[in-house]
Amino acid sequence: MKRFLVQHTGRPYGPCESMDGAAWFTFSTHATLSAAKKRSDAEIAEMRRACGQGAWSDHFRISVSADTPMRRWYECICGRRESQSYVWHAGEPYDQEPDSCELLPGWNNQYECSACGAGY
Repeated sequence: MKRFLVQHTGRPYGPCESMDGAAWFTFSTHATLSAAKKRSDAEIAEMRRACGQGAWSDHFRISVSADTPMRRWYECICGRRESQSYVWHAGEPYDQEPDSCELLPGWNNQYECSACGAGY
């Protein structure tokens, strides 16, 4: 099932304009998040080539068509590794650090456990 959506607005938005849910249109659909990221990155690179760095003619984001179970991994240099499940809700944009996903107890961030961080 292709549930990962690359969406775009189809036009540039200024700093004072709002890009609510109605502003986004599906550009392409993908079976995996990595495929959606690859397509989004390619479109952004092409836009930057055409418009110049720091300029834009469109906006892009990745979303999902249905609630999607996800897993967030924690991995410390000491070898400690844990994971956490959460749900990416339909229509929400992709976010590396979702608000709905609090840090696991015993971790300072995804890459450092509290035991290793205590020495700094």
